[in-house]
Amino acid sequence: MSKVSSIKDAVSEIADGSSIALGGALFTRLPMALIHEIKWSSVKNLHMIAWSGNIPLEMFLEVPGKVTELSFCFSSLDIFGLAPRFRKALENDELVTHEYSALTLMNACEAAMRNLPYSIFKEPTTNAFNTYEALNDGSGLARTEALHIDYFIVHAQEADRHGNVLIRGTRGLDTAYLGAAKKIIVSVEKIVDEFEITQNCIFIPRTREMTIVHAPMGAYPTSCLPHYVTDYRAIKQFAEEGLNEKFLLPTAERVDFVEKAARIKINEVYSFIDDYKKSESEAVKTEDKMISYLSDLYKPGEILSAGAVSPLAQGSYFLSKMKEPDVVIMTTAGGYVDVDARPLLLSIGESLDYHSSKFHWGGDDTFHIYYEPGFIDYEVVAVAQVDKSLRANNLWVTSPSGKRIRLPGQGGMADVSDMHRNFVIYQMNEDHLSMVDSVATVSASRTLVTPEERRSKGLRPGACLYMSNKGVYQLNMRSRELEMILDFDNYEVPEERMALIKYKLDPFGTRFLESAKGSDRSELIERLIEVEEAIVAKYSMNEGK
Repeated sequence: MSKVSSIKDAVSEIADGSSIALGGALFTRLPMALIHEIKWSSVKNLHMIAWSGNIPLEMFLEVPGKVTELSFCFSSLDIFGLAPRFRKALENDELVTHEYSALTLMNACEAAMRNLPYSIFKEPTTNAFNTYEALNDGSGLARTEALHIDYFIVHAQEADRHGNVLIRGTRGLDTAYLGAAKKIIVSVEKIVDEFEITQNCIFIPRTREMTIVHAPMGAYPTSCLPHYVTDYRAIKQFAEEGLNEKFLLPTAERVDFVEKAARIKINEVYSFIDDYKKSESEAVKTEDKMISYLSDLYKPGEILSAGAVSPLAQGSYFLSKMKEPDVVIMTTAGGYVDVDARPLLLSIGESLDYHSSKFHWGGDDTFHIYYEPGFIDYEVVAVAQVDKSLRANNLWVTSPSGKRIRLPGQGGMADVSDMHRNFVIYQMNEDHLSMVDSVATVSASRTLVTPEERRSKGLRPGACLYMSNKGVYQLNMRSRELEMILDFDNYEVPEERMALIKYKLDPFGTRFLESAKGSDRSELIERLIEVEEAIVAKYSMNEGK
């Protein structure tokens, strides 16, 4: 049965050597109050299970012996770049690691949920993971052992007076973790008499062994919608100033901002854009050409997925939907299904998607209902390295000096590269290090290429494309090598399309995040944050009038 407890008493239940799975996803609804408490508690030798290591892993790795084993799909600091402590730990073999593809991790948890020793699923398209075993019987299937979780650590919007819990919004792998967990520790924004259910949610009944902690702002600086958005200023300070934990703690000023930002409406954003100083540059950039080209590929009724963090992909999706409303976008944070078109934004963007989406799902919903049956038409994903056979590497590279460098990982790309009808990857700056003859480590590839190969596995035929600052390449189905089909030097963005990009889709320049480096990138992020702060300052004054 569930019980209400203090945060200190709740965390004190966790024994040394326990496995803990962290709920939420990316910068969405991470259980930050509980993570702070776990970090500074005496518990040690934890096995951390997470789709994305992200901020929590960086925090735990500051304390020697806190986490000694890691099961994960990838780890980065999102738009703020690589996760330094994660990289150091893996490069120096400081952790016992188990690297999963997203579908492998889900199946491992779901096997535990169903009280089975293992689960069967489509073999990932990577040569780098040992968390699954290919059946090698011609079926193309693999098996993974059940992954049991001692404690599921999660933040939710509400508990009721009976001891039930409700999770709203996008939910990562929370459903899979919930089923695999023996015990649950959940922090909640508020405790109510009765739930009001307005969207599809996760309901955790009071009959589970669950400890509930009342912790308002318990996900800050990540989002907990509809209450507050992600505080990108706080995370930027954390990322750029030595990973100092003090920047992750809420202050009255920042709480006021993130709560007001969650109430901004789309018409207010467009009204702000109307008054915003328009760009004086007439130059058409590589990002403009990429977004324009991609947006022309998508057709009415097609389903576009943005599981990865990619302003370029999302920019092309939203541009396409502005031209053709019948395009369906499954976008930010992996669980907002069929969202409305909108400008590219940071904090406010997820809030707009939360309210406009037709359903709130998690990774397991989207994988099992859309990805595995082959219903996704496009997902455009960035890669660090690619070879002439369109094999991607986002895991390990070797520098010119011979040092082995750890990259963030590839999440679910090793799964969906075959499942999606069209396989599209890109790089912002192609050179001899990023485009190679053959990658040493394959994090994902297209293994079912020809129409016959794909139909034999119940999947639709589609194109295999690679795009860079130089142009667009297509995989030749006979030679299995890339051939250029468009040189961007010869590609012009129509004038009306360029106006739509600059003055409606992205007047603030979010699309340039992926190519900006160093101080230029930091300055661009700062400007984007300042724009959102200005929107909130302008329109929050109207509240209550």
